[in-house]
Amino acid sequence: MADEYEDGFMGGTEARYHEKHVSKGFVALMGGFAVFAAAIGVSILFTPAWPGAFGAFFAAGVVGLTTLYFSAMRTTVTATELTVQYGTLGPRVALAAIESAEIVTLTALERIAFGPKYRGADGWSYISPGQTHGVRVRWRDGAKPRQILVGAENAVALL
Repeated sequence: MADEYEDGFMGGTEARYHEKHVSKGFVALMGGFAVFAAAIGVSILFTPAWPGAFGAFFAAGVVGLTTLYFSAMRTTVTATELTVQYGTLGPRVALAAIESAEIVTLTALERIAFGPKYRGADGWSYISPGQTHGVRVRWRDGAKPRQILVGAENAVALL
C-alpha cells in the first residue's frame, strides 16, 4: 500500500513517492516454523538429550530473525534517487543515471516467487506478494548498464 512519511521527508530530502509492503502471510508462515522449532527445543530440553535443544533454539532464532528482516519491502523516490530495500538490502539508483523506465505486467511466476531475486541478464527483481505490476528501470553505473524490476502497488505513481 502506498503511503508517505509522516513529515514528508526522508533523511532531510522530501519523499516524492514511498511504498511499503509487509507480507503478513510470509510472517505467519515463517513464524509458525520458528514456533515449531522452539517447541521442539523445549520438548528436548527436559530429556537426557538436552544439549540438542540448543540447536532447535538456534534454528528458531535464525528463522525468526530472517523472517523479520525480509518481511518488508520499501520503495522510495526522492528528488535525487530511487531506493528499493528488503530489510537493508537493495539498490540506490541516482535519478540522473536512469536511462529508461517502463511499466510491466508481472507474470504469474513472478507474483508467486516474491522477494529479491537475481535474474541474470535481467538484473535483480524486487517483488512483494500481491503485486501485479512493476516498473523496469534501466540505468548506467559508470559505463556498466544495469536494470531492476520493482514491483509496485501503484506502478504509474512509481514511474
